[in-house]
Order: sequence, then structure tokens, then C-alpha cells
Amino acid sequence: MVNLLKMLQATVSHDMISPLNLINMYGSLLEGMPQFNQPESTDKRCKKKGKFSTDAKSLLKQIQNASKFAQMKFKDLLDVSLLDNRSFVLRESRFVVRTIIEEVCELMEAQAKAQKLTIDLNLD
Repeated sequence: MVNLLKMLQATVSHDMISPLNLINMYGSLLEGMPQFNQPESTDKRCKKKGKFSTDAKSLLKQIQNASKFAQMKFKDLLDVSLLDNRSFVLRESRFVVRTIIEEVCELMEAQAKAQKLTIDLNLD
């Protein structure tokens, strides 16, 4: 039974990473669209079709960050199964702590707004 659970854990982890990669790819494609990078009109009567609002850009960023976060969790599950099979290889890598903290705050921002709270981040 334990082996079956470990196999399920590895399979689910691996199978969930692909759809999350697609979500990230589509987000990157949207960001690369010319309409995405045009400034938003301040005149509500002159809204041009095809332009993304600041809110839409913020939502896209939250979707991408949530997807990356879920991807990391599934990779962690996959790593646990590799540890169990004694086939895990530890690799050293560099990362920017500031970026990680900013992404976590962006992820939590929607939940904070829903509860009428604000998140203030000061890393300086």
C-alpha cells in the first residue's frame, strides 16, 4: 500500500506540472502581446478594444505567480518521491530572496483584499 501511495504521489506531481507550464506559457504570451503593453486610456468614453486594463495585468500576474507556486509544490512532492527512492540529487542554485518575497505578497494580495486588509511590503 505504501508503494502504491508513493507511485500515486509521483504520478500526480509529474502530471500536474505540465498544465501549470502551459498556464505560465500562455501568461508569457499574453504579456508579449502589443495590446498588453499599451498604456490604458484614462478617458472612459475612448476605451479601445483590445487593450488590457491595469487590473487585468495585475490579475494575470497573480495567475502566473499562483501557477508558479503550485508548480513548486508539485515539484516538492516529486522530490519527496525521489528521496524515498534514494535517487534525489541535491543541486546548489542562486536565487533572489527579494523576488520570492514580492511574489508571495502578490499571491496573498487578493486574499487580503477579500478580507479588507492591505499588505505593505518594505524591503529597503
